[in-house]
Amino acid sequence: MAKILFYVNFIHKPGGAGRLEAYLVKAISQLGYECVLIASARPHKINEQIMKESKNIKLYIISKSDASPHKVDISSYLQSLVMRYKISELVFREKPDVIISSGGIPKQLANVARSIKSKVLVYYHMVAPWYVEVRGFYRKYKWSDLSILYFGFSIALSKALSADFSPLEYVDGVIVNSRYMAYIAKRYWNIMPYVLQPPIEIRNFVSLPRENRLPQLVSVGRLDPDKHYEDIIKAVGKSDILRKNAKIVLLGFMGDPRYLLNILKLAKRYDVKVVIETNATEERKCDVLSSSMVFINSSRHEHFGINVVEAMASGTPVIVHRSGGPYYDIIDRGTYGLSYSTIEELQRNIEMLIEDTNMWNKYSHLSIVRARYYDFDLFKQKLANILDRVI
Repeated sequence: MAKILFYVNFIHKPGGAGRLEAYLVKAISQLGYECVLIASARPHKINEQIMKESKNIKLYIISKSDASPHKVDISSYLQSLVMRYKISELVFREKPDVIISSGGIPKQLANVARSIKSKVLVYYHMVAPWYVEVRGFYRKYKWSDLSILYFGFSIALSKALSADFSPLEYVDGVIVNSRYMAYIAKRYWNIMPYVLQPPIEIRNFVSLPRENRLPQLVSVGRLDPDKHYEDIIKAVGKSDILRKNAKIVLLGFMGDPRYLLNILKLAKRYDVKVVIETNATEERKCDVLSSSMVFINSSRHEHFGINVVEAMASGTPVIVHRSGGPYYDIIDRGTYGLSYSTIEELQRNIEMLIEDTNMWNKYSHLSIVRARYYDFDLFKQKLANILDRVI
């Protein structure tokens, strides 16, 4: 039995990256590999539920601060150096056939793997060039003060300690979570990585007919400015029909409390009905997705967007911003869903789906067809093909 050491960074968190790591553990187990899992904390309860039937899993918990190469400070890197030495000791002890590192990889870990002839794969939820180009440091740093020195130090330290700016010098294969990320990897690194998109389990979702649904629009995701929920409020607020008849439901974990207050103020100004539920259970989320008329993803340049797939598995027509993984991967540039780039375009798309039964039925059917492409069984087979090539 081949042994895979899986180094994770997000499994203790409730978001999409943590769930993807949990599904990777589950797939590795079901494919018959022995799995050594290294995490900084116990898996989140949602992710524990995903992995509950996994076998041949050995878990090591090594506490650390946030050592991501994209969120850098001196203390976190000093602590991460200690953590990486502990991981190196585990790698020598376990001698895995393959190491998979999620979210990036330290050069030290890649070099240790090479010394014991382990193959190395790194799975990127977002590649470093995307983070710098699209999200970057522009919110955190002001170019007019000394923080620019800290910005430069952060980038230099990241390049010194991380393989994430030239991965193929250190690893045997790069995996990304979308064709959109593969495009950025090709543009910056001149490589064609494996694409392994996050899965769902189709059987967990139920599609209700249109007549059994409520006149509500739903969006799911962390409550912070990156999600641009103000687009939805403005689109509804500018339409007399939608403002009177539709309700917006936002489900997500708390991100920026100030942003939440701004959203509520904006909803009051536009006289729009908004319900916000933080920390909704998986069961509650599935109920809302299957009982809503439309799902909207308003994030810009989202690296993938698993909540869009979950909505589609619920038979709910989707509207996404014309950028990133939701547009290029999930709805395949308009084949399986609608998209927008302006508030007016979003407003027209919502009105069409609310008012036109035939259009709603068309996109509901397309949603279900597309969601099947992301079922866990297909994900597991794609992972098996990648591992076969590497091993």
